[in-house]
Amino acid sequence: MEEFLRQHNRDLHQTAWVGGLVVACALEVFLPSSSQAESEKLPLARWFNNLLLAALNQGIFFIAAPLLYVFWTSVDLSGLSILRPVTGLHWSLSFAVLFIALEVALYWMHRAFHAYPVLWRFHAVHHADVDVDFSTAHRHHPGEAVISSLVVLTIFLALRPPLEAVTMYFCMHFVCTAVAHSKCRLPSGLSTWLSQCIVTPNFHRAHHCSDFDCVDKNFGALTPWCDKIFQTVAPPGWRDNMGLQGIKDHRPDRIDHMLVMPFVCSKNDH
Repeated sequence: MEEFLRQHNRDLHQTAWVGGLVVACALEVFLPSSSQAESEKLPLARWFNNLLLAALNQGIFFIAAPLLYVFWTSVDLSGLSILRPVTGLHWSLSFAVLFIALEVALYWMHRAFHAYPVLWRFHAVHHADVDVDFSTAHRHHPGEAVISSLVVLTIFLALRPPLEAVTMYFCMHFVCTAVAHSKCRLPSGLSTWLSQCIVTPNFHRAHHCSDFDCVDKNFGALTPWCDKIFQTVAPPGWRDNMGLQGIKDHRPDRIDHMLVMPFVCSKNDH
């Protein structure tokens, strides 16, 4: 199994990345939100630029991944065995430990991106999209992608999870992230039930709302558990008004504008 994953790891990641976007897009077609149903013109230019930025980040990741893997496997942490609690566990148990560790780490990293101006400048590229949909899922500035990758790599170095656990997590992450950003309307009963254990489109859409009471809420990566524990769940009744108030007139939808945005925006652009 491990040998198969070593040979096809990149193919599996790419399939999950593209497959997640396809599933999210299908949800928008078959379960459109009210605003999606009323829209007459497809935002092809915005989709193209969002996906082009996403592809740029994926390209950087796949170029850097082999180098990071060599570094990861060469670092000697034998003297820090306390940091490797998953060693010797079945891969499914290792996955559970990895999942919880990344949920907590990514939750606090996400809060840091909102709290510190130097980090917000990069994360604002993601929030500046005023029509959040499947194409927004991987719309991140390369600077944010690098910082996030370093956080994830730190968790990997600490836990040394088996390749099976890593592959399963990334595949799940790609699909769930795309679906969470989809501009769809799930049946209310299903959405309520799912929101107890995963980040649903409605739950994450509140995070992209331009209301000040919401933009710094709902930070969870794949689950809402940390938001519930640390009381950062968005209040009900938020308006479906996406984007950042301070830059709506600029609409940074072109990839060149998105790449320079961290150097021209500020924390006040909320």
